[in-house]
Amino acid sequence: MKKVLKLNSQHVDKCLDLIKSEDELFYFYRKIGWSDNQIILQLNKQTNYSFGFFEDNKLIAFIFGDLISIEKKSEYEILLLYVKSTKRYNGIGTDLISYILEKKDNYKLSKIFLDVAENNSSAIKFYKKHNFILNYIRGGYYIINNIKINALCFSRKL
Repeated sequence: MKKVLKLNSQHVDKCLDLIKSEDELFYFYRKIGWSDNQIILQLNKQTNYSFGFFEDNKLIAFIFGDLISIEKKSEYEILLLYVKSTKRYNGIGTDLISYILEKKDNYKLSKIFLDVAENNSSAIKFYKKHNFILNYIRGGYYIINNIKINALCFSRKL
């Protein structure tokens, strides 16, 4: 059985276990700032609007994000979208984006935005496929292995 659930502090261990189960990705996420503490902080903060994709009650993907209220409208910032490597290219990332879009009226969402490293071609392709548009580039935003990598800033108006 597959389902999407809102994530909170009770799901910290499941999120950490998922990332730590894949060594190479675990170290990558550490390098871009997603420590255990950062994940705990994300799932505990008031603006947290994160969701997990569960298959047979096991977390296999999640989207970390913040719901930002601006006057009478809201915007959603995607901070991290992660799908277990053996489950990628099966539409799970699309299911998570679709879930947020389904809830847009409940939260008066007007826009979704995110940053992605310019060398993450699969993520860039994914977001373009889902009608996100490149707005600008943040030069040298990410530093990975002492190499500065530009961040591509995308958004999708709703």
